[in-house]
Amino acid sequence: MKKTGLFLVSILAGGLLFLAMTFFLFAPKGDPAAPLANTPADLTPSPDARQNDILLHGYDLPSAFQLVVEGYAFDRTSFPRSGLSLSRLLGRSDGLPPTFQLVSPFHQQGTYTVSDFSAVNLTALAEQLPVREIGFTYTSGLGLSFGPFPLYWAPASSPWAWLPGSMISIVTSSSAQGLLAVDAPWTHPKVYDLTTPDNLAVHVPDTSSSIQLAYVVQGFLFQEDFATGNTQRWDLTSAPTTTSLTMDLLAWSPNGAYLLGSPAGNADGAKAQNKLWALNQASGKMTGFSVNRTHTFTDPLWSPDNTHVVLIERFPPAANAPARTLAGQYLWVNLTDGKMRVLGRFTTTDDLTERTITWDTRGNAHLSVTSSYKVTIAGPEADAGATGKLSLAKGSQSVLQLDLISSLREAGLTDAFLPRLTVQTAWFSDGRTLFLVVQADEPPADSSGKRPTFFGHYNLAASQLFFTSPLPGDLRSDNPAPGSSSFGQVGLRPHPQRPWAFALLDDCRLAIYSPLDRSSQVTGLLALDSPYLYADWHGDKVLAVSAHGLFLFSDWAVPRNIGTASAPPKASRTLLFEPNPGQTINKAIALSPDGRYLLLPLVTPQADNIFITTLQIVDLALID
Repeated sequence: MKKTGLFLVSILAGGLLFLAMTFFLFAPKGDPAAPLANTPADLTPSPDARQNDILLHGYDLPSAFQLVVEGYAFDRTSFPRSGLSLSRLLGRSDGLPPTFQLVSPFHQQGTYTVSDFSAVNLTALAEQLPVREIGFTYTSGLGLSFGPFPLYWAPASSPWAWLPGSMISIVTSSSAQGLLAVDAPWTHPKVYDLTTPDNLAVHVPDTSSSIQLAYVVQGFLFQEDFATGNTQRWDLTSAPTTTSLTMDLLAWSPNGAYLLGSPAGNADGAKAQNKLWALNQASGKMTGFSVNRTHTFTDPLWSPDNTHVVLIERFPPAANAPARTLAGQYLWVNLTDGKMRVLGRFTTTDDLTERTITWDTRGNAHLSVTSSYKVTIAGPEADAGATGKLSLAKGSQSVLQLDLISSLREAGLTDAFLPRLTVQTAWFSDGRTLFLVVQADEPPADSSGKRPTFFGHYNLAASQLFFTSPLPGDLRSDNPAPGSSSFGQVGLRPHPQRPWAFALLDDCRLAIYSPLDRSSQVTGLLALDSPYLYADWHGDKVLAVSAHGLFLFSDWAVPRNIGTASAPPKASRTLLFEPNPGQTINKAIALSPDGRYLLLPLVTPQADNIFITTLQIVDLALID
């Protein structure tokens, strides 16, 4: 009896010792409640022949986490198929032990040291990390902020996006995202494990009823009441637990009465019970439609009563069609009785088609199709005598070609600048006037370091292309040409109602001008101390963002002729918001779909491309 008792005590002691060792070896170091603890232990195995043993596997990495090793991040789908070995973790050149990190904005950050050659259970480690509260703070006259929280940022990545209903999706990996609601914030964001971010649709009702979410996980469709969390589920395949659907279409009708869906045509999509289906919210019944399972269904246009919808049905073009040809048809669907008919087919080499649907009192759809104008620029060749062409097309039909270089020469451009020109174009709100700004990328040796800038416009009705004389010397830029990031968020921007526009002269300066006036008068110069990250009209003012603040420009000068020697004075500049010390505003700025909120990501860099992030949500309705 005593031997048996000692034996049991030994087993118990050994088990406790094993658990203690396991926790010591792989628990996150430092206080797990500390939000950004980053203190790895100093235990490491001696390098030997076992360095190629696989220690980390992607199949047990939870979808809400990224695993970071030496500045590289892996999620569950991008994880190396063969796993990660000790030799991969021993890339440090500072002599410190090999470590890895589990990073998620929704959990405390964990840093771990590899202390033996056993495979690491990432699921168990992640379960030890407490759920993180993403706090929110109101700032009077500005809006709301969420954070701080840790994020791994790859170069040029933007890990969030706006959804309907003033909701923000934070994408932490290829399959997981968390939702934050600006209008009804809470501290614990809801996290959804999705095949792709496209597998989520949000309906925001006009009334006070709750936001409805629809999302597809594996082969299941879930519908969730966002306020209560109550969830319903439907099977989209006969074996939903063994499939992983990606949705080409998941969309609510405007009144929320129907949910429309269509899975992608991949191997798992072929297992779906219906290629195109509609879920009736009143009855809870899902109706499948008889369509070609190899086609793609997108872009719903709804009838006023939401009982009919027109979809684009895409299919492969003819074998002898030109490259990049798009083929398809407009499919009308009656959701009440399942009847369908084709309204018209299309074949085009561009995707600038505008569809106008009108509905009669019997629910019949009438389709009219037009194409937007497409502008392409063929730049000058290396020799100074070459000509640059601006081509204008509508649909697949060429409308005209404009000789830019001849017009620029008439306005004063010298041949020394010809090999290096940048052309920006934008349409005025009348849809018939094209604005142009032409700049030299680099100044030639005899230009005193100044790059000329020409403002121009082309009027479709008058068939006239006009460029101004170059800016006077004190308005020309001796700074580098605007970078691609500035062009993407700033560039050339016409005013939505007035005959004004602003154009980026260089990374730090905008010019306000009147492009429809043949004198092209420059009315203001908007300068920042660091490069523009974002700019847009805010009424008759200009809202601008740099890495160091949010600014509002107003009260620029009375118009002055662009050809005079005197330049317009700088506009009045008001600082609306400034990041805290150590923070900067990242260029991944995003405007909400309704135009009310501007998301400013405030970041503080840490090691291994991990950034402590706060999302400042600026309520533009509060800015005068």
